[in-house]
Amino acid sequence: MKRSKKYPIEIYNRILELKEELPQRSAPLVHSILKSEFPTSCPSLSTIRKFIRDQGLTYKPNPSNQHIIVLKYNNTGTRLWGGI
Repeated sequence: MKRSKKYPIEIYNRILELKEELPQRSAPLVHSILKSEFPTSCPSLSTIRKFIRDQGLTYKPNPSNQHIIVLKYNNTGTRLWGGI
């Protein structure tokens, strides 16, 4: 992080707390919370996004929650059934 010293360390610690508290919390929501808590020195949305990404705290849904469609074909290429 090239410019991390521009803002107080408390702000970056708060970003970490907010993301660890609720990993699904988006950068815009973190930004709005920070604006209310630190009105005079709140980082920009892009700075928050970059910090979250650099810390590896981006939210990735669990692959088991995604539906996978399995198609079975017979030897003639006709679909027999599809399942989840």
